Amino acid sequence: MTKMNLLFSPFLKYKREKLVKKLLGSVIDNNELFNIVHKNESFIEFLPEVESLGFDKNGLYNSENLHDEFQKKIAPFTFSKPFICQLDNVELVGASALLFYKKRPVLENSIGRYDCFEKSVLQAADCYYLGAPGSSQKKNIFSPDIVICNLVNVWSKGYFHWILEGLTRLEMVRQYEHQKSTRVKLLIDQNPTGYIKESLLLLGFEESDLVYYTHQRNFAKKIILPSFRRQCGYTSTHACKWLREKIFSSLNINTAQQPGGLRIYISRELATKRKVINEDELTDFLLGNGFIKVNLEEYSFTEQVQLFSKASFIVAPHGAGITNIIFSRPGSIILELFHENYVNPCYFTLAMALGLTYYYSTGKEINDNMAVEMDSVKSVFSEIFAGQSIDEPQADI
Repeated sequence: MTKMNLLFSPFLKYKREKLVKKLLGSVIDNNELFNIVHKNESFIEFLPEVESLGFDKNGLYNSENLHDEFQKKIAPFTFSKPFICQLDNVELVGASALLFYKKRPVLENSIGRYDCFEKSVLQAADCYYLGAPGSSQKKNIFSPDIVICNLVNVWSKGYFHWILEGLTRLEMVRQYEHQKSTRVKLLIDQNPTGYIKESLLLLGFEESDLVYYTHQRNFAKKIILPSFRRQCGYTSTHACKWLREKIFSSLNINTAQQPGGLRIYISRELATKRKVINEDELTDFLLGNGFIKVNLEEYSFTEQVQLFSKASFIVAPHGAGITNIIFSRPGSIILELFHENYVNPCYFTLAMALGLTYYYSTGKEINDNMAVEMDSVKSVFSEIFAGQSIDEPQADI
């Protein structure tokens, strides 16, 4: 009987559902996690101050008719204090590396979100009863002499999530290494995309610091768990600045420099969705106003950092490439393009936290792609360049 047939056998389906229900009901949330690690004296509170974000609606573009998704993010938000803790004798299970401590799953390892946690639980249940296709089913035991930091989760292969929910946690890993005088091993996906390893090397980690998630059941004597620096759709300004400064330092980019003269349009013509179907009309307008068109799929991580560090004006359809505004200078301008049926405020909050000037435009949805409303785009340009020339010299790239 194949694994797929086993999945649909009534008995196995019942056992799997029973396990899922048990796991969902036995989660270790952050309150309980704090109690556990405080008792074990394995808790480090990272920053003494409380970090908050608040945006002035009156200073925003189109503030009188601000989209509902942005309205929700205007209210002040206070982050939970970041922390890093150590857990001993843990198991990592399933494709998303669900963390078990004393046979109970830990929420914070799943980006601290219950939707991601539930998906990880389902994958772990599949692993226990079916195994994961294409992966070794043998149990892996990490050396008891090493300290592991797990960077694998439901979304860790996505560019946005890797940068803002993965790399931003590494400041606390460095703090742990300094306080404990030890070197931590980073657990990453088995077949990492180029930007994953490239970004880690730029942050000073070496190939010898990396271990790969090659099994579906892994046992670790010691694991450290740095809290996530992105909460409820907001990303820590402190963490973003740390990441930008470290990457800039590695690439010898002046952190104090003002925005350059580069204007870029990020195309999604190579993507599978949210393409701009009237892109010719849009690019004719943008190129006529000093922009260059780029396909970020053709750029290395280093090249993307360098590109955005020189940009003063970025226009882009909503997509992971806009994550790179974390490497843009304060005062840079962002114009994000949406279609009417999908408006996501993640880059709005990021831009506001980083001191960037944010604009947006919504167009029509056509088969999961978008038709940009050119009058809206031109209106944004008129507001930005009111009373001044749009022409501006370009920086070298």
